[in-house]
Amino acid sequence: MTRARIALLAALLVASAHTAGAQLPVFAGDPVNPATGAPYIILPGVPLVDPGPDGRFGTRDDIIDPSIVGDVDLVVRTGGTYAGGPIPAPHASVAAAPGVTSGGTVAVEGIVSDGQPPFVTGNPLTGSELDGRPLLAVAYADLDGDGFIGPTADDGDADDEIERQEILVPAGRAAASIRGGVASGSLVLTASAPASAGGLGVVVTAGAATGTTPFLYFDGPWIATLLPYMPPLDPKRIIGGNGVGGPDPTHLLADFELEFEKTFSPAPNHPILGTPYAIPLDGTSQTVDLARAVSGAVTGVAFGTPVDPATFVADPVRRLLPAVGPSGARTLLQSTPAIALASDGPGGAVTVDCFLTDRLGNATDPPPGGYAVTLEAGPRVRIVSPDTDGDPHTEPLVFASAAAIPLVIDDAGVPASAPVADHLVAVRGGAPVAALRADLAAGPGGGDGGGGGGGGGTGAALGRGTVTLRFETTRKPARLNVTARFDGTGASVDPAAQGMTITLAAASTTVYARTLAPGAMTANGTRTMFSFRDPVTAATARLGKLSVRKRKRTSTWITQLRASNLDPAVTPSVGTVTATLTFGTSAFSGDLTCTPNRKATVTTCVR
Repeated sequence: MTRARIALLAALLVASAHTAGAQLPVFAGDPVNPATGAPYIILPGVPLVDPGPDGRFGTRDDIIDPSIVGDVDLVVRTGGTYAGGPIPAPHASVAAAPGVTSGGTVAVEGIVSDGQPPFVTGNPLTGSELDGRPLLAVAYADLDGDGFIGPTADDGDADDEIERQEILVPAGRAAASIRGGVASGSLVLTASAPASAGGLGVVVTAGAATGTTPFLYFDGPWIATLLPYMPPLDPKRIIGGNGVGGPDPTHLLADFELEFEKTFSPAPNHPILGTPYAIPLDGTSQTVDLARAVSGAVTGVAFGTPVDPATFVADPVRRLLPAVGPSGARTLLQSTPAIALASDGPGGAVTVDCFLTDRLGNATDPPPGGYAVTLEAGPRVRIVSPDTDGDPHTEPLVFASAAAIPLVIDDAGVPASAPVADHLVAVRGGAPVAALRADLAAGPGGGDGGGGGGGGGTGAALGRGTVTLRFETTRKPARLNVTARFDGTGASVDPAAQGMTITLAAASTTVYARTLAPGAMTANGTRTMFSFRDPVTAATARLGKLSVRKRKRTSTWITQLRASNLDPAVTPSVGTVTATLTFGTSAFSGDLTCTPNRKATVTTCVR
């Protein structure tokens, strides 16, 4: 059963059998439920839809009466320009609506209305009878760009599940209190699209409580603008979760658990209703208003795959990102943290899109002059395409626009007797800005098609070494100490020129991975000693020390690493860790056996 957990103001979706609300001016002339004596809760412009005595939509006692249509009780406007008098029209288009940078706010005003002529939105009610009542504004984003929020057949596309996703995951919400018939607040928008693509169209809706008992005012019907679905009416089904318990009167905000199966969200072209809940973004839906969300400055890149409308299933834990595809057309991407490959050599490659992101993870535009990163693949992964440098383990990318760059990734042909993980890391200015995990199934390898480099070559054995994983049991996160030895000819190892990757993996879980781009490490005059350390301001996985040195008159190299601020949740307590060191196209790998101390505060892995 799908549950959308949203921390929303509980008063939005609560009704009761009390009749006090029927005397309020906002309910003047509204039809009354004879079973309760309270006004029916009907969305504006939508026929009466009531779950009946059992309180559940989709059962035999549901009431659908097209002869009773909801009037206007509440209107929302964006931009913060309402100063009294007749309620203004909504913005005529997304392009004309207030523009907001992702993470920024748009001013929202909820205006109580009598729903009466001469205006289609009614006349504002400026009395004090609803003072102090809470109002909730909720924003929904037009993810597929069809000009509607929610499932509709008017767009000509069979993408109802994507349109359902639009209403499962709001793009922002804000609470405010009514004063003199108006509630004013600021709503933060978290979803956006690149400015070069016109930004992302957003519809802002609202609802408010009308009861008489502070602080939540649940003892009266709620009023609302048009919503993209009809929610359940029984507070026990939506407050506190699963019909257990009720609202807590000591809190203004409660745990709102909306199980979407309990809402009324009919498929498009319902035989009686038609499609009343799909909200257009052309300014014709009079009780709601619009905003335009544009992405912020680029902070890094991410990896994603296009959404297939034929197979996509709406889910509140999924996030869809409006982006610009490689062809320059609008597309929807799903963030892809990992890909699956087989350790079988050439063939079976996976394609992912690399795209620019802002600080909230939205697709965005590059700055003037473009945005450059370097992709660095671990020893078990190779970059098939693009390949401008002839090296399957590195690739420079330059984003001149918001268009995503498709990447073709395959395994590097390294044999694996058990499942193992590796990484593709995007580096900018010597620091990683994104990572893509590759989960590789066991296989015989088969060669990477790109050359192995001198000395150890891809997959050469790691010599003697120890890996000590230290983590505090109190407040401090994990610490990691690594000492490893490997043999390679002098010409094959030059971390300053080649860059370096170190990966520690336990089965399919990556314990630690770090890539340093060429030029990041400092070399001594004879290029037999290389070092690097992160600044003290580094927040997570800080490298306090990394050194690679060659023993005199031998081909043996010794690597020492000390890192802090690791996540102890990924620290293996017992078992095997595969350690891999990569320099350019040369990789050295070996398995280490891990044993914890008696207090399980220190895990030591040795070869």
